[in-house]
Amino acid sequence: MCGLAGVLISDMKRSDRELLAVGDMFTRLLMGGEHRGPHAAGAAIICSDGSHRVAKAPLPAHRFVENGDYRKLLESLDSKTTLLMGHTRWPTRGSHLENRNNHPLIGRGKRPCIITHNGHIANHESLSLTLGLRRDADVDSEVVLRMAERNASKSGIDPAGLAEDLALCRGRLSAVVVATGDPRKVLLVKGNQPLEVRCNPVSGLVIYASEPEILDDATGQEQGWEDVYIPPWRIAVVDTTKISTFVTYPIPVSSPQDWSHQPWR
Repeated sequence: MCGLAGVLISDMKRSDRELLAVGDMFTRLLMGGEHRGPHAAGAAIICSDGSHRVAKAPLPAHRFVENGDYRKLLESLDSKTTLLMGHTRWPTRGSHLENRNNHPLIGRGKRPCIITHNGHIANHESLSLTLGLRRDADVDSEVVLRMAERNASKSGIDPAGLAEDLALCRGRLSAVVVATGDPRKVLLVKGNQPLEVRCNPVSGLVIYASEPEILDDATGQEQGWEDVYIPPWRIAVVDTTKISTFVTYPIPVSSPQDWSHQPWR
């Protein structure tokens, strides 16, 4: 198992104090998922102009958030930021000591896709061969990144096409996907792994994690948070220009039991 954590940020002017609070909340989300993946942690910041920064290391989250790369990443948080994406990793394939295997995984080119994944794609090798997917890392999650890339264009990722590709996978999956060519649209992929989501329309924020208790700890006593239910086998597309609107696309699995033939946490 691994931990997903993140904050989607709407387009609005925010004070330095408000931005600091967003960064603190993200840090709490990331640290809250450490028990789900104590071997490595990572984070990405994506802005509305497509600029982005990724930091990751083979460290538990509580140590990762103290290092210089993470601090520099949070220092770049501003009103142009659309997404803070985090991950805590429990390796299943690909050593966490090789940082290319740690998440977030980022594609190539000027406008790459960036993903985080919780689960295990059991048939990643056969999919890579049959679909002709590029492989740069050892981790099976790279298949999800390449599927996002092959469904991406100047207008962003086609969620229906990505859903068709994900239906070919076997194993366990929930993921968060963004194309830096269209960074205002974030794809929350709910397969057969947990993904808990909450929205605060007043503050213009959406947060997510792999467990509801992590969200509870991150928000504390703050009012205005609403649970957002994403059914299994759906891709929810969130447009950060209208943060409380979720458009969902089904992942056309014929049999969830066949898709999930390997037990996982």
